[in-house]
Amino acid sequence: ALAKKKSIEATPVNDVDEVIDVGGDVDEGIDVGNDVEEEVEAHPIGETKAMEFNNAAQGQIEVGEKIAQALESIAETHEISLEFKIMSSRSMQGSAIALEWTQLMAEQILLNRKKKLNERKRAAEVEETRITKKKGQSESASGFCC
Repeated sequence: ALAKKKSIEATPVNDVDEVIDVGGDVDEGIDVGNDVEEEVEAHPIGETKAMEFNNAAQGQIEVGEKIAQALESIAETHEISLEFKIMSSRSMQGSAIALEWTQLMAEQILLNRKKKLNERKRAAEVEETRITKKKGQSESASGFCC
């Protein structure tokens, strides 16, 4: 881009602002990659390309969300590990605070386990319902019963 600017500044201009041809190649050292990108952006893209672009963008968003969740999980694990080290240190052993923390952590672990089990049950029920509906549709479509 700098070479293009220098070549334009070095090009002589007459009194009526017309560029005088001085011979030689004016395009030497010009990066035409930017011009090509501008032309591509100026033309509308097709429906398929737009869908591909949107799908790729959505994929990047989902990957970003998964990375954020993973980082959050790592931070939470680190925090719990640090708390455990503090509460299980010799100075805290047997203290009321350490016992209360241990009870709270046990309750949290139990609640998380129940939540995961309930989610698995719901997912299994949904899958069973989906399979039942699919079988019912295939039987009604074939015209045979029992």
